[in-house]
Amino acid sequence: MKRDIRQIIKVYSPYGYIYVPPEPNRDPDYLLIRDEHIFKKEAGSVELVYDIHEGKPFKLGRILVKGNSRVQDKVIEREIRVTPASSTTRTKCSALTSASAPSVSSPASP
Repeated sequence: MKRDIRQIIKVYSPYGYIYVPPEPNRDPDYLLIRDEHIFKKEAGSVELVYDIHEGKPFKLGRILVKGNSRVQDKVIEREIRVTPASSTTRTKCSALTSASAPSVSSPASP
């Protein structure tokens, strides 16, 4: 079932839906997937139902570049290849995080 839920999340993610595991006071804006087992009277038969509440798709807001002293901000913004108002996905957010991490290079030895 966890694999099924991961697959459903993969399908919804490119459209900006963000999954949050079920919790008592969950925000209705997020994607919610509940699994329900329905046991049949005949032996060895189970019906599995996924209840999906989409919530709303999220979009990126303003992107701020911080901690940069070497390159102009517009160069970094161009390289991260995401724009404000584009749909949010985990992959894009991971790319933003890794792109914003400072790179450390050792000086060349003489």
